[in-house]
Parts: sequence; C-alpha cells; structure tokens
Amino acid sequence: MRILLSILGFALLAQVAVAQVTITSACPVDAPVSVQTGVVAANTSHVVATFSNRGQKPITAAIFSWRVTDSEGGFYAETSTVDYAPSGILFEPGKSSQTDVDLSVGEGRTLKTVEVACLAVIYQGKEVWGDPKSPEVARLRGVRQGIAAERKRLLHVYEKEGIARLSDELNRPVVR
Repeated sequence: MRILLSILGFALLAQVAVAQVTITSACPVDAPVSVQTGVVAANTSHVVATFSNRGQKPITAAIFSWRVTDSEGGFYAETSTVDYAPSGILFEPGKSSQTDVDLSVGEGRTLKTVEVACLAVIYQGKEVWGDPKSPEVARLRGVRQGIAAERKRLLHVYEKEGIARLSDELNRPVVR
C-alpha cells in the first residue's frame, strides 16, 4: 500500500512540476479576428494557435504580434502572419485557421507569460484594420508585389518561349 501511495504521490508531483503558462489575448474588442487562447507547458518552444474571422468581410491576411516573457523577466516580440493572397483564396467570415510562433527562451529558463495581439488584418484592395503603417504590413505588401512580378515574368516566358523553357526556368538553381 505504501508503494502504491508513493507512486501516486510521485505522479502528482511530476504533474505539478510541469508548470503551465496561459496564453492571453490582447486583441481589441473591435478586431475582425479572434484568437483562441489556452495553456502551454512552461518548457514549450513552439505553439500553434487557432484564430477565426469574426468580421463581416473576407480577409486576405492576418498579422499577429506575440510577446514572450521568460522566467527571468526577459522578453521578446515575435510576429506571425497568415497570408491567403498567393493562393487566391479568401478567408471568409466565420472560418478558422491556424498560426504558429516560436516560444524559445534561453537555456535554463522557462516561459512565464505569452500574450498575443491582433496587429493587422488586410482585406482585398488596400483596406487594412489595425496599423497600416507597421513594418509587417509593408513587408507583406512587398512580398506580394514580388510574387505578382515573378508570376507575370513566368507567364511571359511560357507565352513567348513555351513549356520547355518555362520548365527550365522553374528548375534553375536559386542563388542564396
């Protein structure tokens, strides 16, 4: 009986030893997206969060800002972006999707707090909810512009030189 109680006590202590951190949402009430919050283990290095389009219009991208604080009080900001524009699919009202973020902290430290905020939501055209002048919105628009230019270039290769040349172009090595 003592052995059983010892094993049971050890199991309960082990569960307590794995501390959990609650992910809190700092998204404004008027945000067109919501993030489902939850808990993660204090030693977690990555999290996938579910968010929903609770607005009235379809969106093409959502950008989230994360603030991660460790057990020593150190913190860093991380962003995660979900962009639907390259696929040509709109993120319709009522739909849910996922975003992920790195929660790594220094060696010997654990997570203390994790907070997620809705930084920006981009609609078709130029309409933005949130901070349209944020570097993340500018970066995303730049990436989209680059994708559009490359698609146009590849279409021109196909139309002028055919499928064999397009295949060669798509298979060429990428300079890094």
